[in-house]
Amino acid sequence: MTRKRHQKSGSGNGIGKIFMILGVMFLIASFTVGCDDSILEGVADDDSFEAKLEEARIALDKGEYAKAVDLLTALDNENPGNATIQQYLSNAYAGLAGLDTFNLLMTIEALDDSNNSGSIDMMGLILGDSNGLITASQLQSKLENLENAIHTLEGISSPNNDHKVQLGLLAVAHISLTLGNIVLEDQGGTSVTLTEDALASRYSSGQPAEFSNVSPATLNTSGLTADLGYVGEAVIALDSISSQDNDLSQDFSQFQSDIDNDGDGSVSESNLETYINNQIRD
Repeated sequence: MTRKRHQKSGSGNGIGKIFMILGVMFLIASFTVGCDDSILEGVADDDSFEAKLEEARIALDKGEYAKAVDLLTALDNENPGNATIQQYLSNAYAGLAGLDTFNLLMTIEALDDSNNSGSIDMMGLILGDSNGLITASQLQSKLENLENAIHTLEGISSPNNDHKVQLGLLAVAHISLTLGNIVLEDQGGTSVTLTEDALASRYSSGQPAEFSNVSPATLNTSGLTADLGYVGEAVIALDSISSQDNDLSQDFSQFQSDIDNDGDGSVSESNLETYINNQIRD
């Protein structure tokens, strides 16, 4: 079967528009890390707390993500349930995974201009090298940091739209890396290239994707199911704050159906096999 692709119109296809607008919103949310002091309103008045939080913000601005994680983890332990700290800590973990908002927007624009807006390509070329290649050890490290970033945001009791958009972006990256991890365990090797063409080249009509030998931990179907929900919530959040009509919800439904290809609202081993065999492989 051939993979069904969106036809490009205007600034890009449906999934491209989703990532573009999600990226813009994530950039706006992340911009507050370095520039908006009002976000500190309502936190503790203790000078040492504010000094530590400011030190963490500076570390984030400089891309010193490991330092930011250490500072913010300590603050989170001392101030459990503080949404500002949790969002910053999630940003720091995402930075360790290589999810930089500036590079994200540049990559999305480049892929859109090149008529190649596949979701795997987008995240692969951001999180991997210039060809989307990621070594097995890098992939595991990035997955761990992305999962930490997601779990940190999940701890926010009353997430706002910025939190939901950020969580949706992290979920897209997590889906992409998880698929790469599955293919790497299934096929073996020391690296994987996260582009649609590269993943397709690992399988053929005579040897289709079949993941019965992949461990449940690597398949992580429950995590992927949650990821799809987070992407959906991000799109709904964007729709709710958009000043103009758009078809983002419809575009997301197409992306969701590519993974949840039996429409039952969850991700299974069979869904992932079908995605590789029918959606990616020409």
